[in-house]
Amino acid sequence: MAHLYIMGRCDAPGALKVGRSDDPARRALDLQAGHFFTMTVLARVEHAGRHERAVHAALQDRRIQGPGVEWFRCSLGDARVAIGRVLGAAEVGEEAVDAETEEVEETPNTRSEADDIL
Repeated sequence: MAHLYIMGRCDAPGALKVGRSDDPARRALDLQAGHFFTMTVLARVEHAGRHERAVHAALQDRRIQGPGVEWFRCSLGDARVAIGRVLGAAEVGEEAVDAETEEVEETPNTRSEADDIL
C-alpha cells in the first residue's frame, strides 16, 4: 500500500513535493537521478497514498505553476495541516507523520536548470 510523502529539494527552499509511493526514499533517488540537486523526504504518512489527490486539492492555492502538478510553495507545517485536514485530524503530528529527514544524496549540491523554473 502506498505512503503519502512530503519532499523538499536542496536548491528550492519553500517548494515541497507532495506525492505517493510505496518507497518514498527510492522515489527521492529516482527524482534526483541525473540532476544537480538532492531530494529530502521530510515526512511520510504510512498507507495514506490514496489521499494524494485530496491533499493536492487542499493545497491548490499554493500549487507552483509549471510542468509538475505535485509541487507547492508552502511550509512543511502548512503541508502537514492540509494532510491532517484531509485525514480528519486537526493537525498531522509526529505520531501520524514519520518526520524522516533522510537526505538522499547522489549528486553534488550545485545550481541546476531547475532554478530557472522554481
